[in-house]
Amino acid sequence: MNKEKTTKDNAFLALNTLVNSNITKFEMKLLHKLLDIETNQERNGVTQKDFLEHYNDFYYNEIEHLNEAIKQSQLSRSLKSLENQNFIIIKKSESNQLIITSNTEMFRFIS
Repeated sequence: MNKEKTTKDNAFLALNTLVNSNITKFEMKLLHKLLDIETNQERNGVTQKDFLEHYNDFYYNEIEHLNEAIKQSQLSRSLKSLENQNFIIIKKSESNQLIITSNTEMFRFIS
């Protein structure tokens, strides 16, 4: 029972953080996909090119009625907005690629 309450508290705090932000629905989808990649593939960060491919594969290749993929420029603007709101961290790697990671401090989870 205590674990279930902690899980609900974590979900409430994460949702509260999103509700009280200026994040758009599209940016929320991007953040969700980034967290999904980091969690399911056990990766700490992803390049912008890889992220664009993962996002388009998930949202446009698996859903038949959607036939337009997001563009690099749209992704860049939205990622910059998420970075400005401290949801993600963008760094340049040694090979000058952008590495995107989620900012887990933004979500105050209870242990």
